Amino acid sequence: MKKEINYKKTMANTLSALNLFKDEIKSATLIHIPHSGTHIPTFESMNEEIAKKEIELLTDWATEEIFDIKECAQLVVPFSRVFCDVERLPDEQEMMYKKGRGFYYTHADDGTRLRSDNPALKQRILNEYYQPHHDELLKICQDKIDKHGHCYIIDAHSFSEEALQTEENRHAERPDICIGTDDFHTPDFWINELKNHFENNGLTVAINQPYNGTIVPLPMYKKEDKLYSIMIEVNKRCYMQNGKVLPEKVKYLNTLMNAIYEF
Repeated sequence: MKKEINYKKTMANTLSALNLFKDEIKSATLIHIPHSGTHIPTFESMNEEIAKKEIELLTDWATEEIFDIKECAQLVVPFSRVFCDVERLPDEQEMMYKKGRGFYYTHADDGTRLRSDNPALKQRILNEYYQPHHDELLKICQDKIDKHGHCYIIDAHSFSEEALQTEENRHAERPDICIGTDDFHTPDFWINELKNHFENNGLTVAINQPYNGTIVPLPMYKKEDKLYSIMIEVNKRCYMQNGKVLPEKVKYLNTLMNAIYEF
């Protein structure tokens, strides 16, 4: 049975998602940006040429600018997902692990070998990059809950117009905006109002297509009902052309993201 989250006690007697984002709520909001980085801390055991091609393919370009929402904190991963993908689950829980695409990528999207199996390096990356990020994410969320009573996460991404070869459902709808949700941590009215917001501004929207879910610190997952999370993914066709970022399109998308808080 789906858990009903009661926002009435915290949101001035309204069930409007636009009213969710009041000024006093902004300080309780965290914009999580995991895939905008391009830095590879070490090319040890890695094919540098293939890695650079993967960076071009997989980086969520300009998401720091698109999701630069006034008065909302950002947690930005400073290294490339090609080096360490902090949004993957631990190996035994991550379905992409079997494709060589867990937190420690061993294969490129086309299946070619990207990095050799190096247990010592993998453990070092886990200890020095993956786990510290998740510790920081948990700390920020807990601090916001302690200070404000709640924490709101916007998990910010972009995605390619064409499906990646490693995607589970390569024929899924590829809208302008994909909204990812979790049954426990994402209330329906939040989903509906954000969907309406983007559609009213001329963008196509799909829920959990082609990607589903949203980031939640694992120790809080389905346990902390003061933690709310939603994923917003922007199709790169909305702001890129021929592999280049179009600044005017980025600015427009940023205006739309900030408009979430206007009512």
